[in-house]
Amino acid sequence: MILLPYKKIISYSELDINTIIKILNEKTEPYSGFWFGNYIKSSMSYVGRVSNQSFDIRPVFRGRNSFIPVVRGNIKADENGTVIRMTIRPLWGFTIFILLVIGLAIFSFIKSHSISGVFVVFVVYIIMIFLFNVEYLKMKASLKKYLLLKDRDGNVSK
Repeated sequence: MILLPYKKIISYSELDINTIIKILNEKTEPYSGFWFGNYIKSSMSYVGRVSNQSFDIRPVFRGRNSFIPVVRGNIKADENGTVIRMTIRPLWGFTIFILLVIGLAIFSFIKSHSISGVFVVFVVYIIMIFLFNVEYLKMKASLKKYLLLKDRDGNVSK
């Protein structure tokens, strides 16, 4: 059972590798600092780094959002276009908080031998995973739109 949200996706695009890198560069603002506030007024869709055959990006957002996904990907040329392998995970702060919630549930059960504390922590955990998945689906949809992603059978990637 996987307790942390972590997704691996393999998608295909009919666009060539140079076009995909160009699109990602046009949509991505390079990192200029650690703080999220640096990017609030950005007109770009993503912030991160794009190199010749890989990228490490996250969406630009307005306001506060701890559930932002980070996407790391590799881009490889294929006979029919381009293969894009992506790993989507939450920010490190979110991951640490999830681990603390899991630890709190275990500690609560051991300390009180009661399921009520575990139930409350479990509900918080489910809400956090749900909110991350909402952001993950938004990120995946935007990448699909910009890069014209498809699955191996030629269907539009879900």
